[in-house]
Amino acid sequence: MPNDIRTLTNGFAKNPLQARREGLYFKEKDYKCVRADDYSLYAKNENSGVIVVKTHMYLLVATYTEGMYPSVCVEATEKLGEFVSQGLSSLLVVLGLLTACDRDPAQTS
Repeated sequence: MPNDIRTLTNGFAKNPLQARREGLYFKEKDYKCVRADDYSLYAKNENSGVIVVKTHMYLLVATYTEGMYPSVCVEATEKLGEFVSQGLSSLLVVLGLLTACDRDPAQTS
């Protein structure tokens, strides 16, 4: 596992307070962690930052640089995380229903 991915994964696996105290090292930069909980990490370095949102299957990673609005990056990433989580759940339900519909009732006994 590449070090950047390991760093982000450990940010969630360890106590969020520890991530806040120690910060994050990502893409060869030290970031001060400004928020860490079970679902998201926000970290900044001068005029840039990284936002990480955890879904059931993915870690969504977004970055912002100077001239960009951090709040827009946060909102977009959080909403994408909600969409992915809800969308995958809905998709799995639909796939389950389709799979059930594809079965021949005569063959299920």
